[in-house]
Amino acid sequence: MSVLSLHKELLDLNCKSFLLTKTVPPSVEASNDVIKVPTHMLFLRYLFPFFLKCLFFRGCQEVVIFHINGIWNIYTCILLFLPRSKYLKVILSPRGMLLDSAFKIKRYKKIVAWNIYQKRLLGRVDLFHVTSEQELKSCIKYFPNTSVRKLPNIINFSEKYSSKVINKNEIFTFVFIGRITKIKNLHYLISSFIDTFGNNDQVQLQIYGPDLDNLTKTYKRLVRANSASNVSFHNPVYGNEKEIVIKQSHILVLPSLSENFGMIVAESLFLGTPVICTENSHWTMLEDECIGFIVSSDFCSLSNKLIKAYEMRSQLNDMGKNAREFIYKNYTPSAIARSMVDCYKHTNFET
Repeated sequence: MSVLSLHKELLDLNCKSFLLTKTVPPSVEASNDVIKVPTHMLFLRYLFPFFLKCLFFRGCQEVVIFHINGIWNIYTCILLFLPRSKYLKVILSPRGMLLDSAFKIKRYKKIVAWNIYQKRLLGRVDLFHVTSEQELKSCIKYFPNTSVRKLPNIINFSEKYSSKVINKNEIFTFVFIGRITKIKNLHYLISSFIDTFGNNDQVQLQIYGPDLDNLTKTYKRLVRANSASNVSFHNPVYGNEKEIVIKQSHILVLPSLSENFGMIVAESLFLGTPVICTENSHWTMLEDECIGFIVSSDFCSLSNKLIKAYEMRSQLNDMGKNAREFIYKNYTPSAIARSMVDCYKHTNFET
C-alpha cells in the first residue's frame, strides 16, 4: 500500500510515474498508470524497447528512474542485470531484506544466491532508500560506496479507514496483527502474556494473521499446556475488519526480533490505539511521544511493559489521541512524496 500511495502522490505532484506490478490490489481499479505485468512481459514489453532506445538510438533525453521494492525477486534481478545507460538510474528499497534477522530466514538459499549473483547485482544500484536506522546501517555495511537516503513510508489511511468511533472491548485486549513467522517472535509474546496474566479473565491476547511458518500448532500447544483460555488465534483481517479489530483493542503488540518500518504500527497509531513495539524498529520514539511503549528482546522487558500498559489503562485514551495527532503531523503523504522527489533529484542522478 505504501508503494501505491507514493505512486498516487507523485502523480499529484505532476511527476511521470508508472507502477508496474505482478498483482493489483482489489481496491485499485486498472488504469493507464497502474499496470499488472507478468514477469516475462516486464522484459519484452517495457524494458527491452527502452534499452534499445537508450543504448543504440540515443533517443531518450530524460533520465528514467526505476524504483525497485525488495531484493529477492526476479524483477530486481532483471533490472539490475541489463546493460546500464546514463539515462537509466535505479533506486532500490530493500524493505528490510538486508537486515541480519531477515537473512536468517531461508538462510542457506540466500547465502548461495548472495555469493553467486545477488550482492554483485545490488552493487549496481545507484541509491538505496531505507525507512529505518537499522536498515541504513545494513546498507552501509554491505555497500559502503553506494548512496543511502532514509525516508519513512507514505502513510495515507484517510481514504482507507473511516472516522467512525468504535468502542473498546469490555475485556482489556492486547492484539497482534501480522504474518505468523519466526521473526515476529510470537513465542516470546505468548509466554510473557501467560506468565504475566495467567488465566485472568479480564485480560485477553488476540492473534490475527496467516501462518507462514507452520507455527500456530506449536503456539496452541503452549497455550493449552498452560490452560490459558484468554489467548486466542484468528484468521487474517483486512480493510474494515482490521480497522474494527484495532479500534476495539486497547494495545497493539509487535515484539518482532526486528521490524523495518512496521506499517501495522502506523495503522494502529492512526486509528488511536497505542502500541508496544520492539526497539529494533523505526518506532523508537513511541515512549518519548507518549503514544506507546518500547521493549527489548529479553523476557522481563515485555512482561513489564504488558503490566505497565494494563496499569495505565485509564490513560490509554489520551495516548491514542496523541498517536493520531503524531501520525498526521509527521507522516503527511504530500510532504514525504516531495522528499522522495528530492531523493530522485539527488546529485547521483545528474546526467
